[in-house]
Amino acid sequence: MLFPQITLQDSETKNWWLVAQNRHIGYFPAALFSNLSTANRIGWGGRVSGVMKGQSPPMGSGHFPDGDLTHACFIRKISYVVSDGSTQEPVQDVPKLGGDNPQCYGLKYFGFLDPQNRFTLQFGGPGGSCAT
Repeated sequence: MLFPQITLQDSETKNWWLVAQNRHIGYFPAALFSNLSTANRIGWGGRVSGVMKGQSPPMGSGHFPDGDLTHACFIRKISYVVSDGSTQEPVQDVPKLGGDNPQCYGLKYFGFLDPQNRFTLQFGGPGGSCAT
């Protein structure tokens, strides 16, 4: 089961924390990046890796996004924290969608799906011969 996730920046260390179910899961050290004091873009999604010139593995269950959240990977209740500490949700028509190869992987953004899932995206695919 996926849980709502947010990121928070520690005001002293400037590290960015990943938080799920009010638990700090891990962080991105500010020292690793030159521009982590602010962000003008946020991304959500998935990634797979395989061997060069080989078959790419499936992402998640191997299903393309089809609107049924029991089929492919999904992230729901998407939100982020702004500089004043308040939580905001995406503006419905702003997200830019991108992927490496639509024959192997897909991504579908639903915007506000329903009160339980709120802003939701779904992604995944079977992989295969994905060299572009």
